[in-house]
Amino acid sequence: MRKAIEHMLSAVLIAVALSACAASDEGGTSAHADPQGMWSGTTSDGLGVKLIVLDNGETWGLYMLGSSIYAGLHGIADSAGSKIVIKGDEHYFNTGISPPLNIIGNVQAKSSMLLQSQHLSSKLKYNASYDRPATHEAISGVWQFSGRSKFYDFTDIDVAIDNKGNFNIIQGGCLAIGKVTPRPGERNIYNATIKSIEGHCFADLTEMKGVASIDVQFGQKILLIFAKDASRKNSLVIAGIQP
Repeated sequence: MRKAIEHMLSAVLIAVALSACAASDEGGTSAHADPQGMWSGTTSDGLGVKLIVLDNGETWGLYMLGSSIYAGLHGIADSAGSKIVIKGDEHYFNTGISPPLNIIGNVQAKSSMLLQSQHLSSKLKYNASYDRPATHEAISGVWQFSGRSKFYDFTDIDVAIDNKGNFNIIQGGCLAIGKVTPRPGERNIYNATIKSIEGHCFADLTEMKGVASIDVQFGQKILLIFAKDASRKNSLVIAGIQP
């Protein structure tokens, strides 16, 4: 089942970029090029990427290498005209390193985004899943979770999310509690928190905060949760499908 989740993830990999700035089309015409929305595509070296753009400048991200979660990112996005800049840090789960992130690019509202970092470029297209409202009904139910952080991996755990967004993750000596709640506004984004309360799992017993979103690919609902601890040195990505 982990392979099934990772296969779905390769199509829906999410980086969340939140920006409140207006923009204009390339070519000098006066128009808004707001980067809000979900965005998906690939990098120049074949990594999978997906973007969601909201309204406050915060940026979350994920890269896939084949069917495996490769890295996450977090930072702040700013835009002016058709230009967008994202600065923050990346988190490579295989090595544990967290280098600085500096991405620049161009965006056309609800159409396309071209991004360039120090070592790769990305071509992304808009995904209208962003325009669905986030609801407790959509998020509740039993999901099969797999996840990865700097310190801990887990696979194929059945997790029940109740009608208030609460859930527990139990595996071996690890117990974590979490919550996902609809973010204000008519968008497909949830606020997320998760904390290890037994065992040194995701964040060494500290609380992690971030966002979540639901996408639908090939008839399958996919829940993605992104979070970081207060030190900004560890990130967590969880992927879930409904059996």
